[in-house]
Amino acid sequence: MQRIIFVHGIDNEREGEDLIRAPWRLALAGGLRLAGREDLADRIQGDPGDPNRVDVRVAYYGHLFRTPDSQGEDADRLDLTPEQAALAEGLLREWLGRVVERAPDDSAVPARRAL
Repeated sequence: MQRIIFVHGIDNEREGEDLIRAPWRLALAGGLRLAGREDLADRIQGDPGDPNRVDVRVAYYGHLFRTPDSQGEDADRLDLTPEQAALAEGLLREWLGRVVERAPDDSAVPARRAL
């Protein structure tokens, strides 16, 4: 079986291999079709059980830059100036306020609590 391995760039800590691979594989197959290579495009898009299929993978390493069991950056690690911190807090309050105003009843409970 032939294999193509894509290597992602920076800022993919929140994406997984599957989310990166799917659009890249589609783009590659589409480019091959435009180039008149329907046969290769079909092999890239082929059924996993097909022995003629080209296996497409992503060498994923974004997980190495995440902190286990966390989402987003740790607020204690952010170096914000007082002005930046005030702006960030103002934005957060504005967003939460809009959630409370516009969300259906039960879905706004966490936002109300945070405010």
